[in-house]
Amino acid sequence: MIGYCVPNTPQMASFRLRVAIPAAHMDREYEIGTTGDKTFFYKHFETDAHLAKSCGPFVFDVVNDHFNGKYGQHYRLMCGMASQVTCASQRMAEIIRQHTYSRAVVIDDPYENDEVTPALEGDGVLWFGHQANIKSLHKYLELPNLTICSNLPHDAVVPWS
Repeated sequence: MIGYCVPNTPQMASFRLRVAIPAAHMDREYEIGTTGDKTFFYKHFETDAHLAKSCGPFVFDVVNDHFNGKYGQHYRLMCGMASQVTCASQRMAEIIRQHTYSRAVVIDDPYENDEVTPALEGDGVLWFGHQANIKSLHKYLELPNLTICSNLPHDAVVPWS
């Protein structure tokens, strides 16, 4: 059995893209919220390192670059203990290697819906992102018809669901 030792949080894109969608396509039994013969961890939950040491071979999926922040020590520890490290982009694989010397396998995020040709209609610009990345938007704040969709609590922001 495959264990996804992560909270069951379908409202989070990282959970849907890195856990729920891939698990549903596996040809093995799996369970979310526990360990298994092979176990997947991701993000930075306090009990992970202790559980990881006791559960046998595990995969650590790095979905965000937290190597320089308060979770940096946890990310380096989990990468060092993991039998395999995975991530969603070549750039993240490079970041992981810079901080841990671990080689990560790149597994692209799946599509949540059918892929369609983008519509290039209208004169609006949409920025969709986590509040942690809002600094990347600062130089574009004066764009006309800019809509910001985020978890940033602000009257001018369309909240994401």
